Amino acid sequence: MQKIQEVCNLCYVSQNPTLSAKAMEFYTNIAICFKSFKRKLFRLDQDPVEGARLAITTQCCLSVWGTTKEDKKVLKLCLQCAVHLVKKFPDTTMFFLSEIVELLETTESEEHALILCEGLAAIGSENHIYIREIIPNILSLLQSSAICQEGQVKTYLGTLIFQAAGSESIPTEIQKLILRNGHKSPWFMYKLARQAMRYGQHPVAADLFSSLSHLVASEHLHFWMVALQEISEGESYLMKEKDDSGMTKTLLCYQKSLSSLKAASTQVFPMQFQTDLVHLRIELLQALTQLIQTCNTFRTCPPPAIATALALTNGQEISRCGQILSQLTKCMRDFENLKQKFGDLYLTCFDADPQTLYTVTQLQYCCEVMKAGVSSVITTDNSRLFPVTSENSDVLSVTLVNIQKDLNHILKTNSQALTHEHMDFLSKSVQSLLQVPFRYPRYFFQSIQTTKLNLAVTPQQNMRMEPLLVHHNTLFTLKVEGVIEHKQQMFRQVSQICIAVKTEITNQQHNTDTKVKDPNRSYEETVRPHKDYFSCSFLLSFPVAGQYSVQIRGLVLDDAGTKWNTGPQFTMTFKSYDDTIHRKPKIIVSRTSFGQM
Repeated sequence: MQKIQEVCNLCYVSQNPTLSAKAMEFYTNIAICFKSFKRKLFRLDQDPVEGARLAITTQCCLSVWGTTKEDKKVLKLCLQCAVHLVKKFPDTTMFFLSEIVELLETTESEEHALILCEGLAAIGSENHIYIREIIPNILSLLQSSAICQEGQVKTYLGTLIFQAAGSESIPTEIQKLILRNGHKSPWFMYKLARQAMRYGQHPVAADLFSSLSHLVASEHLHFWMVALQEISEGESYLMKEKDDSGMTKTLLCYQKSLSSLKAASTQVFPMQFQTDLVHLRIELLQALTQLIQTCNTFRTCPPPAIATALALTNGQEISRCGQILSQLTKCMRDFENLKQKFGDLYLTCFDADPQTLYTVTQLQYCCEVMKAGVSSVITTDNSRLFPVTSENSDVLSVTLVNIQKDLNHILKTNSQALTHEHMDFLSKSVQSLLQVPFRYPRYFFQSIQTTKLNLAVTPQQNMRMEPLLVHHNTLFTLKVEGVIEHKQQMFRQVSQICIAVKTEITNQQHNTDTKVKDPNRSYEETVRPHKDYFSCSFLLSFPVAGQYSVQIRGLVLDDAGTKWNTGPQFTMTFKSYDDTIHRKPKIIVSRTSFGQM
């Protein structure tokens, strides 16, 4: 190991920047692995973390003054190593932040300044508390004219301010500085407002979007800006006004944004994820509001006097609050339905980045926690405790952990009746969730990778969309072909394609003699694409005469085997007929004999 360290030291002083950077990356990985093992397999003369830290900063200082493409690559690699080191050793965060800020203040290259800002934002995403120490430097850079006034650099500087704020409001003076810089360019204004929504700073985003809706070139973009403005204003009301009027204004703004999103959607950009997420956000706010109103009803409308006698008769103390119990049961079902809907939304986000998937998962887990809280209050089951550990430090995760701690405290009590303590717990949980600024994920605004599934079905219906005829005793061959269009598959790739076909009878002929319990059928076939092309065939049966609706749906499977509902879905109409139904019975004419006359 000592020899490896000596080789790395020799590579540091090499005139080849690429060789020096690779040696620095190798030594950084050694430092991370050395500190990760509890049992030390070898000894080093110096602290490997300290050595890696000095190597990274030295290489950054040398690369930031270079003018070649290799220097830019080396600078990016240095900052990536710094991010890896900060993830494993948070105590090195402040050292790297101060060094990178000093380089940012002295550099004259906008390209290098952009790379340094990316490094600062990546380090700040790990722990935003340390960013607050360099806020004065960031504000001075935002005011200076040394860096491009309308470039990506100042977008990153604004992002750093949003990161440092966390869930707290930005001071008015800093807001004015951000707005003053944002109005210099519409494109920069949009990117800055988008970042404000991603970090929960909705008052800043609302001010920026209010001016953008009149600066766009198309009607669809106008409605998109209006929708973002309404969303930001709604979340701002939720942060400023803590009473019922704030929630009413928030829901009103969200309904307006939902209408604007539908108006902004086109065939090229259908806005499906955006519409679904906003719709689920509305349902979540309504479910939380309903739970608050139920708690207030318990406080203001106590049960009647006869309820105690009925509870003694039933032997269940909790049945004394029958009306509240039914309302809480409805709230529990609402959270269960929301959990299922967030799970369905997750499976439609094949092209989403990991942070977007994490956000949807957290929202689903939020519904699970609230459902568990309401269920525990209803059943008064103190035998089940919930885990309270979480490796994530974001505001929503911390809030959910605190709710679980309070829930475990409630479960440890032996009370078999609904008390004000239970209602206070539910009210406090709802208020704590409403105080967390909602952060819209990146996939809400842009998709880094794109995957599209195109299907072609043979045979097809004619132009008049008349049903395809098939005899009820025969099998119909349906062929499905498809092509996968994709670009920049950074997060996950298509491994297999699953085609699901479902036949459902919609109009059955009543005079048929066929005895079939369930004429509906489901088919599914998984194929592996070859050069982005695939095909499969199905033998469909329509055993009962009548009209059928055939739904064809494409699903995508990634390398992990997860089935994503991102493919197209369309419906065809079939008509099954039976010859015996339309066959007329023969009329036998008999001749009257003379004996019958």
